[in-house]
Amino acid sequence: MVPRPLRARPRPALLLVALLGLALLGLGVRALLAARSGSASADAQTAVGALGDGGGILAWRPDLGSPREMEASTREAITDAWLRGERELRYAVRCGTVAGLEDLFQSAALEDARATAASGNALLTWAHAPQLRFYAPDGTTVAFTDTFRYVAVNPDAGTPPEVLRVATRTLDVVMMLDDGNWRTHHQRVMADRELPQALPGVPPAGVRAVRAGPEWWTRRADTLQRDVSAVRELRLDTLLLVVDLRAGPRAVTALAAPLRTVLTAARAAQVAVMLDVQAPALDPLLLPALDAALRAVPPDPGVAGVLLAPGTAPTAERLDVWRRVIRDRQPGVPIGLRGDVAPGPAEFRVGRGAWPTYRLRWWPGWPLTDARRAWQVQQFVAAHPGGLEVGTLYDEPGGTRGLLTPDGSFRPEARGVRGEARPPGLPAVLTELSPLLLLLVLEWRRTRRVNLRARQGRG
Repeated sequence: MVPRPLRARPRPALLLVALLGLALLGLGVRALLAARSGSASADAQTAVGALGDGGGILAWRPDLGSPREMEASTREAITDAWLRGERELRYAVRCGTVAGLEDLFQSAALEDARATAASGNALLTWAHAPQLRFYAPDGTTVAFTDTFRYVAVNPDAGTPPEVLRVATRTLDVVMMLDDGNWRTHHQRVMADRELPQALPGVPPAGVRAVRAGPEWWTRRADTLQRDVSAVRELRLDTLLLVVDLRAGPRAVTALAAPLRTVLTAARAAQVAVMLDVQAPALDPLLLPALDAALRAVPPDPGVAGVLLAPGTAPTAERLDVWRRVIRDRQPGVPIGLRGDVAPGPAEFRVGRGAWPTYRLRWWPGWPLTDARRAWQVQQFVAAHPGGLEVGTLYDEPGGTRGLLTPDGSFRPEARGVRGEARPPGLPAVLTELSPLLLLLVLEWRRTRRVNLRARQGRG
């Protein structure tokens, strides 16, 4: 008689784990379906999903009321189609290919897009503020009003392109859902106003400034507050915050929270804050990022000035465009230029102009002693009683160019800024001259050997 094979009895623990796993999976799928269906009204007024906030250049205003509440997923799809339409139109202007316009435009809007592509003038837009006016009950038609800033450029005029116009425009837009894709069918210009001229402002007087250092926005809130306090402890009065526009509007928008922390602490410590904007050649393609940086500044307290640092000399026309965009967001703020590379009006200049910038002199030898470095800074500050910039507040970990160490303690240069440095004594001077003295000794020994060999050869 052949014995029957024994069957493995199920373990209660394994069954319990499997049931719990299935339950969690079901809850996750249910939550995902609920999110995709747009049932949550908390996200109905904001753009969500992969597009986020429209790349830092778009933010929906509160809806005016509609027969149907717009789902978050629908708002996301409309935002994406609306911004992609502008990018596709700029591509058609630059390359002359209009076949892709049919994917994003139809009816009268398609005719307008083709006419714009034939004209050769592209619009670079930013600060979109759409507001929903109508959303059809069947979910296939939407109407909204969009107000935005734009700059009209001529892409054939070189790099960076030539600026033709900078203005604010308001559009009435009708989009329809065709074969699963949102397309613009009609758009009408309701208003178009050129940004006003930037009148000369009041230049800041007697500014004693220091730059915050690289990637200041990555520091913790308490560290930023300590940095502001250090500016006052150094007997300075202005903190320069570097803003690199090449990171794009989305990255620049992320500066809002740390910038608010710095401005709040600076107001309590009576320290002025200026934006040190890094923008090579004042490229008009960086204007969306510039506007995002200005929108990140809270109205009260605001910045005490905007400093432009162009890599190459821009034209007077391009400088005028940048001044208009800055004054559009920050009326009356003084605008400065770093160095002597830019023509045109400016309330102040940093570098060789009204604000000299401290540079460490590595003469007569290396390494310089702490006493010599502190003495150099003190002599520079004493020689310029007006506006000046004394360098960087702190440096990246391991760096030695800042006035403060990464943990906040003073370096020798900080004592020079405070006027507490003393002239270097004889030991410090000998230490600085030691490399030069060593070179002289080595040269003397080499010359001595050469002369000795020459005498031995004659003998």
